[in-house]
Amino acid sequence: SRFGGHGVFGGLPVSAQPGGDRFGAGYCRYPAAGASGGEPGRRTVIAYLNPLQGEEFLDLCCVEPIIGARVCSWYCCYANAYPFCDLWIIYSDKKNPDFPPSETHEGYPHGVAARYQGTLCIACDLDVDFDELAEFIAGSGAMEVECLSPIMDELLPRIPYRLRQRQTVMTYDFDREGQPGFPPAAVLSERNFIYSDHLDSDADAFVENRELREMYEVICQCFEGFRENSPFPGWYVDTFARIKKAESYLCGLTREGELVSTAGVYNISPVSAMISSVATLPHWRGQGLARQCIRRCLEYIRYLDCTPYLTAADPSLVEYYTGLGFTPCAERCSALYYPR
Repeated sequence: SRFGGHGVFGGLPVSAQPGGDRFGAGYCRYPAAGASGGEPGRRTVIAYLNPLQGEEFLDLCCVEPIIGARVCSWYCCYANAYPFCDLWIIYSDKKNPDFPPSETHEGYPHGVAARYQGTLCIACDLDVDFDELAEFIAGSGAMEVECLSPIMDELLPRIPYRLRQRQTVMTYDFDREGQPGFPPAAVLSERNFIYSDHLDSDADAFVENRELREMYEVICQCFEGFRENSPFPGWYVDTFARIKKAESYLCGLTREGELVSTAGVYNISPVSAMISSVATLPHWRGQGLARQCIRRCLEYIRYLDCTPYLTAADPSLVEYYTGLGFTPCAERCSALYYPR
């Protein structure tokens, strides 16, 4: 198979690796082709997630909470139980003061990796051998790789992929609410969410976790190519699975009986959650509808006691989100497979 978890890594089928089955004991180790960061001899092991390592895996998703939140949501929805989703833990012989050494693999855990269909996400720190990580990516068969910019900058010279985009990631600090330039102090509502009256003036017009077809159509009208890249049947199955597992929360606003604006929380980890798919139909823009949907998502994330993040899909949106109280904190990158 072209996809990691069922193919060949390092010249051997996974089943031929020591202890090799796709549930943990088998792992993929590559010869140390050179050292990253000027430390010769560093070795990195990328090991399939063992079902007994679930709690450790969730903790490791927090090493890098932005891409890690996406990996966490895949784990909570699918784990290693489906052929389109594979999960790994990244180990290195570099000591990690936040985690004890592995009892089953050499080294210390430094992050996680996951493949969902053709997309491979890497969420780790910089204490790994990037030559070995690059070999793992090249052998995974993924058509797209996503990670934060410090990781991508190390990987691009080493992998047969071409940079697709860099996007600004922004976060929201709930502790600054009520300060100049930020929303007023919130109040607790009967629904156990945190509301701000002047930002949530259309409570009766909100739709939550339903009318998914209508939400999908709003997103498609606002994002070019979304319908072609995410056909409704697949999007619906994935979104419904996420909602059922409490890994996603979608909301929308209606006007004149029509859903016209939407936003959602799509990736949730123990410490972070990502706001995405912020969209308003063109003829309803300029009325603060997206602002209310974003606020509703923030309320949900605050209820979860997580840190909110969102990605500014276009540089022009950075100023808009800054006006809502968000601040830039990282850069998210994706690269597409491009054989050299």
